[in-house]
Amino acid sequence: MNEKQERLTYSVPETAEQLGVSLKTCYDLAHRADFPSLRIGHRIVVSREGLREWVRKQEQSGMGAAL
Repeated sequence: MNEKQERLTYSVPETAEQLGVSLKTCYDLAHRADFPSLRIGHRIVVSREGLREWVRKQEQSGMGAAL
């Protein structure tokens, strides 16, 4: 029962680190309709699985350079 569960979301700074982009770029992404972010109270978080899927879609569509 003491196993640590993997969190479902990243904070914006954690997301920026995962993507290798600046914090400002990540906040800009978080406001895009196609980016897997959500608000919880005043906080913006990013779905781990949603982020993985979003990156896959960017790779497939060739839009990765549009970050």
